[in-house]
Amino acid sequence: AQSRRGGAAPAAREARREAIMRELALPWGKVFAVVERMASPKVTVLALQPDAKAGSVKLVAEAATQNDMLDYVKMLSADQRVARVQLASHEVQTNVRGRPVRFTVIGRLDPE
Repeated sequence: AQSRRGGAAPAAREARREAIMRELALPWGKVFAVVERMASPKVTVLALQPDAKAGSVKLVAEAATQNDMLDYVKMLSADQRVARVQLASHEVQTNVRGRPVRFTVIGRLDPE
């Protein structure tokens, strides 16, 4: 049993190391450049979550209105550095003043 555990630990470490290397290899400059280019006073980016294995990035943001959200998604879709942009989810924040729309967008990153 101990030899099996000893073999599993190095394999798990190697898998984790490979996952970290994939994340580090992501085109972070491209991700930040796209987000900075899309900056809008009507949309606040809350989180960026890359998925190195899938070559995609998930963006969570809040917009003042649904139209602002849709305009942001349209602008993001028009950027050549991100492909297959999809509005994954959205929800009006009824418990927050101004009732902003929190939304999630997923897009694929083209390799640099």
